Amino acid sequence: MKGRTLISNPDKISSGLMDRMNNCPNYNYIQREKLVSNASKRSRTELHSVSDAEFITKYPEVEMQTGNLCLDDIREIDSEPSFYHVYQRSVNKEKIFHSWIDALVFISILHTTALKSKVEISALCLMDNHLHLLVKANAKALSSLVQDYTIPFAKSYNKEYGKTGPLFSKRFGRAEKYQVKFIRTCIAYIFNNPVEAHKCSKAEKYAWNLLAFGYSSNPFSETLSLPSARSCMRQAVRQIKALCSRGKSLSYPMLKHLFQLLNKREALQLRDLILRSYNPINYDLIISLYGSLKNAMIAINSNTGAEYDIQEDD
Repeated sequence: MKGRTLISNPDKISSGLMDRMNNCPNYNYIQREKLVSNASKRSRTELHSVSDAEFITKYPEVEMQTGNLCLDDIREIDSEPSFYHVYQRSVNKEKIFHSWIDALVFISILHTTALKSKVEISALCLMDNHLHLLVKANAKALSSLVQDYTIPFAKSYNKEYGKTGPLFSKRFGRAEKYQVKFIRTCIAYIFNNPVEAHKCSKAEKYAWNLLAFGYSSNPFSETLSLPSARSCMRQAVRQIKALCSRGKSLSYPMLKHLFQLLNKREALQLRDLILRSYNPINYDLIISLYGSLKNAMIAINSNTGAEYDIQEDD
């Protein structure tokens, strides 16, 4: 296993721990997906609250897997943020995102949730019945994030369509990305989902992965001039900006009301403004990996990527 990077920022981990991980005879188990999840998912709180002896007594498999690593080492690994490819699918693969409004409500909830939890999102793609994210977080924060945006969106969605029960499958897929090349592959895969599904010819031509908003504030509409806009448009813009500045997500009734007042050109302008305002993507990672967004576009369009290591988790 030499050469494998266990954590996204090794500088934050003590040199002693790094040495113990490298010398551990069971090094292939020292990763969150296999060690922390398998050995302690029944009670993650215990991982950070009980003594080594108490925890090992209850979960003897930890001692077998970790070799010369102590429980404090595992706690340190578990708390270090890493990059995760997150995948969620609807129940029975039913269509979720029927209209702009479905997607806009979801993105606004995701944006406000990520801000509150201080989780970094570096890629996103909404498809008809599933979604992809690239998230930087520790394992605990990741699970909380998914729950915190899934529940309010499902409630809003069910109320709008007169449905009951869960919207997404109970389990979500996740795969941790350890190395730069795997992060690049993941980014290409996520942004190119609509290309693979024949929804567009290039990744940046799809509105619901937000890639185009990295280089343009209105990639899918004409430039908006508020002074010359109709009063209903100016009012809509003020309302959206006010809610976003207060960290409030958007609702179905409000969006339906706003779009009903607009013509097609204005509707596209407002859609772009909402996506720009509630854009949850931090493009800094993409720029750091490729040098510029222009280079990223070239690379993404040249390589759709492939993901075979998505794992399901609670």
